[in-house]
Amino acid sequence: MIRSPRRSAGRSRVVLAALVTAGGVVLAGCAAGQQAQTARELPTVDGANAGAGGSTIALRNVAIEYPEGGAYRKGSVARLRAVLVNNGTQADALVEVRTDVAGEVAIETAPSGETAPTGETSPTGETSPSGATSPSGSAPSTPEPTATGSPTLLIPPNAAVSIGEGDATAAILLRGLTQELRSAQIVPITFVFRTAGSVTVTVPVATPPDEVEPAPTIPGGHGEG
Repeated sequence: MIRSPRRSAGRSRVVLAALVTAGGVVLAGCAAGQQAQTARELPTVDGANAGAGGSTIALRNVAIEYPEGGAYRKGSVARLRAVLVNNGTQADALVEVRTDVAGEVAIETAPSGETAPTGETSPTGETSPSGATSPSGSAPSTPEPTATGSPTLLIPPNAAVSIGEGDATAAILLRGLTQELRSAQIVPITFVFRTAGSVTVTVPVATPPDEVEPAPTIPGGHGEG
């Protein structure tokens, strides 16, 4: 029986296409085992944003600072970071911060020109001189005594107050954690303002400031070409 040359040529093209497809799958498998430049990823958990009093007070980049080793132990102290922006024409004040994950939340301030404490708190009621300005051009974070003697944080109109970042003169400390807190975990924290009222923010525990390395390729796995 004599086969038609046209039919033989057609079958050859089908076989060639199948080989090319199979080769592409093998090459893709080899590439999967390599770490491309885009495999280096940055942390995806950033600070939370919220508003109080019809957004008169804006809370920006609210987060619990990254815990050394990736976790805060139960009973330890954690620090908050945030920027409070007063978009109104009247001064307001942060009078209370509360959360179920801490036995106590302390609003701490430092004298003008000094940064806020990083661990143990400064003496209760320590105040900044009236009218003094803080570094970097930020608004003065002048504390005011409450009925119990604890300071509150004044937020001037059309100004921003930084907490726990850079040269901030204020800190918010979560003392006596009631549970372990791990990086990337989120917890509800309520901020109470004298005029703007209260707002509950879902706050993340910060992720590492450095890049996150991808998991290594296992030798002998399907990822090797």
